[in-house]
Amino acid sequence: MMKKNIFAPFLIALLLFLPSCGPETAAPKNDVDLETVASELAKSSSFEEQLNRVDNKFALKLYDISNASAVCLYTGSGATADELALFEFENEDDAKGAVKSAQARIDAQKESFAGYLPKELPKLDSAVIKTYGHYLVICVCTDSNMEDMIKKFFE
Repeated sequence: MMKKNIFAPFLIALLLFLPSCGPETAAPKNDVDLETVASELAKSSSFEEQLNRVDNKFALKLYDISNASAVCLYTGSGATADELALFEFENEDDAKGAVKSAQARIDAQKESFAGYLPKELPKLDSAVIKTYGHYLVICVCTDSNMEDMIKKFFE
């Protein structure tokens, strides 16, 4: 009878730790510094031209987003569709809700570039619009691996 009682705590501990075994899924980070991430990504060779930081108020207006707690937007000169926008929201639902505004921005850019720089349309067609927890990232560039680069900062 004593042997059964000795093994009981070990059996309970084993059962408690078993669910933690197996493949790990990365949860989105909650403490991403948008300025650092945007600056680093904007300097990458993924963009055809140098991107410049845009005023936060203008960025919010451009994307028609009013509930972001932080924003960081980099755009080119207008000679290309290259653009990088990062938004932080209070919660995941707000970030997901802003995807519609991001898509509307990309659609407006498609209309604009179709008339005078149609060679930019493939970039816009493959634009990255992705949420990571309470963050929203929009990226327009030629690099098909950009989504993987972005993911490294948020997971």
